[in-house]
This record gives sequence, C-alpha cells and structure tokens, in this order.
Amino acid sequence: PLQLYQYGKSFLARKDPLILLPSPKSKVVETSQGLRSKEDARFIGLMNFLVSDCNLSANETRYTEFELTNLVNNYNRCKGIEPLYKKPKPIFRANYTLTAGYVQSNLEVEVDDPVVSGKVHTQFKTSNTVVGGLGVDLSSPRLFDRVFFTIDLFYVKDFYQAYDQRTQNTTTIHRDITMDFTSIKMPLGLKYTFLKDAHSPYIKGGFVLSFLVDSKIKVIEERQEVYGQVTTSQQDDGFDLQNKPKGFWVAVGYNRKLFANLQLFGEVRYDQGEGFIGTGIQSFSHVKNYSFMLGLRF
Repeated sequence: PLQLYQYGKSFLARKDPLILLPSPKSKVVETSQGLRSKEDARFIGLMNFLVSDCNLSANETRYTEFELTNLVNNYNRCKGIEPLYKKPKPIFRANYTLTAGYVQSNLEVEVDDPVVSGKVHTQFKTSNTVVGGLGVDLSSPRLFDRVFFTIDLFYVKDFYQAYDQRTQNTTTIHRDITMDFTSIKMPLGLKYTFLKDAHSPYIKGGFVLSFLVDSKIKVIEERQEVYGQVTTSQQDDGFDLQNKPKGFWVAVGYNRKLFANLQLFGEVRYDQGEGFIGTGIQSFSHVKNYSFMLGLRF
C-alpha cells in the first residue's frame, strides 16, 4: 500500500522507500517576458510517479492533508486495499471547566489624607478565601490543537482588615479599617499545552477584569487627646470605589485524563492589578493574588 505521513508542516510518502514530498515554494525565474514568480511543486511529480500504475494523477492535488490523503486512499482502493476511515479533526471545539480554588489576596491603598497633608499608604492584612467558577476553552484542532482562547468567571468574596495610627497636634488617631468586597472576576487570555496528549503541562496568561457586585467598608476612628479624653466615630463611606478594575494574570498547570473526555487539572495562578478603591479615572489601590486551583475539564 501507499502510505502518507505528516511531520510538522511537511508530508512524506512511502511505497517502498520513504520519500519526502517537498512543500511548494515560490521562486523567481527569468523568462522572455522578464522576471516571473513560479511555484516549485515537485511533490506533484513525485506523487504522479507513485500512483502512475493506477492511471491516477496528482496534477490537481494541493499540498494539504485532506487532498493528499484522498489521493493515497484512491490509489490503495485501486490496489484492492480499503483504507481505514479517519475522522477529521474538528474546525472548532469548546471545552468547559468547573473550578474551585484557594486565594491569598494582598491589598494596598494610597489616598490623600488631610490629617497628614499628604498621601497615606495602608497595607492590609492578607485576605484568605475560597473561590469557585466555570469557564470555557475555545480552539481549532484542525489548525493547531495546542493553543486555546480561555475565559473564566469566578465568584469572589474578599475581606481585608488594617490598622493605622497617626498624630495630629496633641491628638493620637487610631483607625480600624475593614473592607468586604463581593465580585465576579473574569480572566481571559491564551492557553498553550506542551503535549498533544491528554496528560500535559500548560501555561496560561492574559488580562483580568473584575466586576464589583457588593461592598461594605467600615472605618472606626478613635481620637485620644493628650489629657486622656477618648472619642470614637464610625464612617461607612469614606472611600471612592471603581466598579471595573483591571489587571493581568499568568498560570502554570497540568491536565490529566480521567476517562473519555473528562480531565482533572491543577494550576497555580498569579494576578495583579487595580483594586476597588479608586475612581474611573485613577486607581488608589493595588492587589496581588496568589491562587491554587483544582477543576474538571470536559
């Protein structure tokens, strides 16, 4: 039988020895009408030689997997060998994911403060939370089956807490600040798998958008005078909020096939960008998140 192999973007044919079918390339040749571009299609001559004993022709065959396979199958049928049917790879494929994870989030806020006549930088304690979500990986296996466009949606609840102390004239000011944010986080970007096999490491990265769903901010301020008097007040709306902060993210992970089309994956993810404190014009906060994710892909 006549056999066809593919290596990278090149094809090889085997009838007795293995023959490389050179990919067509354009070259400039000199003619009586001047310089002209001509396609070097030597693979057609080689295929015509291989199938000549069945009166087949490769003259109209293009250098593609589909057309070369069709010519080889017609030759083998001529020789009484019925080819095995190979289902072509789909042009478009969507794989869905269900994900849960553990996230450590670090928030820094820098705002103007009239007490100190300048900017005050506040580092909040790390927020530890569990997140969950779903996503989709879009690809074109017929073109390249290792690259995916990926989108996730995560439901996130972050709780941050900070304490600071300042002095204004003879008054010492203590502040306890708590911030509770509920949001939908949408990372989107590209995923690259290193192996075609279902067991494969991968890398991902792209941009991330967050959509603020709910927020609760509480500032308890205690003013202590030098002669001992203490007054306490509470403020619930002392910060400007931006509803759609943005940033970037990267991840490394590993896919493992369980059965059929079901895969288990684990990944470590890092993202950073704007926080929810700020305005639509300027951000007054910055977040860094470290995540460990486990999920199912199908």
